[in-house]
Amino acid sequence: DKAILSQEEQLVHSADLVVASSQALYDRMKKLHPSTLLLRNAADASHFYNPMPVAPELTSIRGPVIGYYGAISDWFDIRLIGQLAARRPDWTFVLIGHTFGCDTSVVESLPNVMLLGEKPYERLPSYLHRFDVALIPFLENELTRATNPVKLYEYLAAGKPVVSTYLPELETVAAGLTLVACTPEDFEQAIERSLQRQAPREVQARMQFARSHTWEMRYKELHEH
Repeated sequence: DKAILSQEEQLVHSADLVVASSQALYDRMKKLHPSTLLLRNAADASHFYNPMPVAPELTSIRGPVIGYYGAISDWFDIRLIGQLAARRPDWTFVLIGHTFGCDTSVVESLPNVMLLGEKPYERLPSYLHRFDVALIPFLENELTRATNPVKLYEYLAAGKPVVSTYLPELETVAAGLTLVACTPEDFEQAIERSLQRQAPREVQARMQFARSHTWEMRYKELHEH
């Protein structure tokens, strides 16, 4: 909305410091304010590293679990999930989060898609640790091109392989740790490859990445700046 954008610009000009969570936002804000800091997102790595008993809803699933948690809104590619679930009935797709702004009717009749709604933050690891592959299935638009997703760091903290649609920030911060796919066919192949990427050294590399991107580290960087 134009009024909001105008207020944002006024706020930026009156600020002492502007913090941007992605390169795209930093590039935009730096033109408006010389004191702009690029401070990407992070994770409470220890919270997501610690395994918990598997959430009751997932204990009876025997095949691969392909999971996502977070907002399921208008930037979420629900049609992609529907296509993947139809192509692979042997995989169970677990979606956790509110669905305000997203028409989930395309997946509601599919037996291998579970829409579990929102879950408390403290219980998310009990779902995440049952995921075999974690997804970031966002549509490509102006919003997502400026997104540095917190869930990336949380997924990796649990050692999970990640498959995502194209997000510029993933190329910058997690190249080699995630697989990017653009079509349902590419996504299916990327998930297949990720199901095979469970070697201890690969799991440890993901966890190590997350341990080097914690909120404590971001605080220190902000404090020093």
